[in-house]
Amino acid sequence: MSPIPSRQPGSWSWSVRVACSALATTFADTPEPPYVAVIFTSTRTEGDNGYVAMAESMNELASKQPGFLGVESARDDIGITVSYWVDQAAAQAWKEVAAHCLAQRKGREIWYQDYRVRIATVDRDYSMNSSLFPAQQGTAIPRNATDGDGRCQ
Repeated sequence: MSPIPSRQPGSWSWSVRVACSALATTFADTPEPPYVAVIFTSTRTEGDNGYVAMAESMNELASKQPGFLGVESARDDIGITVSYWVDQAAAQAWKEVAAHCLAQRKGREIWYQDYRVRIATVDRDYSMNSSLFPAQQGTAIPRNATDGDGRCQ
């Protein structure tokens, strides 16, 4: 990623980065697939202009919606937020929540220079959790490591 334009408190990049890191500091706890991922990729305009407060509000509201599974978010010059839903109907219902519609409109008018939304069905999900193997932290894992049945992950 390119250099961060400003890290001073009060600048939009600093405040947005702090808010985003507070919103999603862990991986979403998703069930076994299949489930739906809504991937929102964006570049921001300058200034906060109420963005942080709205982002916090939308994350809280989304977490109360039927079918919501979790959210993961990261932002630097490009922001990526992935929300997870039990199915397409739950994701579509969230898109149509009145307060979310208002946030979407403000996003187009004020907060986003560009954005793209992708909706996908997750068919496969696997992970690594180094906290499960504290004695091996920092130890290189061989490239030919398998998932136990002889197949590479």
